[in-house]
Amino acid sequence: MKRYLAIMGILLAALLASCGGGEAEPSEGTPGERGEFPTPESPVTITFWHSMTAAPAETLGQLTNRFNSTHPWARVELVFQGGYSDMLSKVLASLGTADLPPLVQIQDTSTRILVDSDAFVPVQNFIDRDGYDLSDFPGAVLDYYTLDGKLYPMPFNTSDPLLYYNKIAFREVGLDPEKPPATLEEVREYSRKLVLRDGAGRVTRAGIALEIKPERLEHLLAAHGDLYVDNANGRQERP
Repeated sequence: MKRYLAIMGILLAALLASCGGGEAEPSEGTPGERGEFPTPESPVTITFWHSMTAAPAETLGQLTNRFNSTHPWARVELVFQGGYSDMLSKVLASLGTADLPPLVQIQDTSTRILVDSDAFVPVQNFIDRDGYDLSDFPGAVLDYYTLDGKLYPMPFNTSDPLLYYNKIAFREVGLDPEKPPATLEEVREYSRKLVLRDGAGRVTRAGIALEIKPERLEHLLAAHGDLYVDNANGRQERP
């Protein structure tokens, strides 16, 4: 809870620095001295486009309500904009217009696109200015969003892929139900053993079911140290 509120606070600081007064364009230089923002005469409304659904959306709403109740000078308004693909399309269509909100939630694989758009202030500016402590964040998460030594988006929600296995099926084919596969080689070996076919040779039970998403291929390539896309996996500027 405290981490979310702190993240929201630093995001709001970024917002005020980038759009307070509207007198200057945001830059990557000095985002201002700590604590110099004047208290607004009326609450500042901050629109936050997000893609959360079900339980995560409920949690986000609760956290946002708590933030709003403890920060009378600001009011965050959540606006659901569909899944990550829909969100990215709407953000790109809004670049350079008044429709683009101060805060957006974007899928991790779109980081380079938004960095190249030059429309957002790197959160690293405000981390450095305020001495914000990132020690609670896993290093792998921070590295994912860091380009050229600078953290661009603040990590907001991170998903972990999980492998579920059927202990009953394991027993049926002689596998130890208390020892799930621990390597990709074992995943392949176990999956082959788990396949069932009927008398005509048709598969009646697959050995494994994988969700077809880009990040699944990305994980497999990363495990072998291979690149997923060009320009050093999107971490270098376009030539």
